Amino acid sequence: MIDDFKDFWSRYKPYQLHPDDESAIYNSRKANKILENPELFFINKDILSLNKTFLNDLKNPENNEIFQKSINPNAIHTNLYCRTFIGDIENAKVIILYGNPGLELGDYQDEHEDKNFINEVENDLNFNSNGFLYLSDIAKETGGYNYWKNENRFQKIIDGYSERKKVSQVDSFNFIRKNICLIESIGYHSTKTPLLKPWDFPSSLITKDLVHNYLLPKARRNELIIFSWRQSNFWDLESEPNVVMRNVKAAINPYFTEQEHQAITNFLVTN
Repeated sequence: MIDDFKDFWSRYKPYQLHPDDESAIYNSRKANKILENPELFFINKDILSLNKTFLNDLKNPENNEIFQKSINPNAIHTNLYCRTFIGDIENAKVIILYGNPGLELGDYQDEHEDKNFINEVENDLNFNSNGFLYLSDIAKETGGYNYWKNENRFQKIIDGYSERKKVSQVDSFNFIRKNICLIESIGYHSTKTPLLKPWDFPSSLITKDLVHNYLLPKARRNELIIFSWRQSNFWDLESEPNVVMRNVKAAINPYFTEQEHQAITNFLVTN
């Protein structure tokens, strides 16, 4: 299964739809509707035009606000990277199932101009990951770093692992960074939930197959833990040992609940 997944991503070229996604979408029942109103589904912004419009200041919050008001928030951005996984999908001990990447104007700068960041994105796509990118200083100028690192979403897990394994905060952080892999139901950026759904994308479907046929067996062998945080209807898993499902009452919670971070920490400490 992992070999098929690697082959699939070997055929991906940055800044466009994966060829299998493009073929499937334009041969689907939605094709006529997309062709009639493509701007409802896809946005393709040129980095040079954006820099000209916003005077090379894509990270400015005011410019981001202007940009957001000018676009359809439910369309996916095809001139950015498509990634359904972020991290070491072959070796990570914590698999987090999520939705799709958000979108800020500054993402265009990150994914077109930040050579160090782009190199790490490429490492992920080539299955040479150095760990969860958005906990790395290489990504410190990105929205993903702000969301995951600056807003301390893993802090309770880091604290718990440090205390129980009697290791330093630095060692605990580095261990967590190495062992987190985020898996997205859709690999393309959008401001809000896309009009196109995971079932429309072969890139999403092959990722779901990988979850069921490669990662779930590893969870059952006690090699990793899976946490289904977003899009659980798509991922189609059930709670079991080493598979944690987000309680529907906590669905909008942007942080790990007490039960969730304890389950992940317990797994890491005992394995």
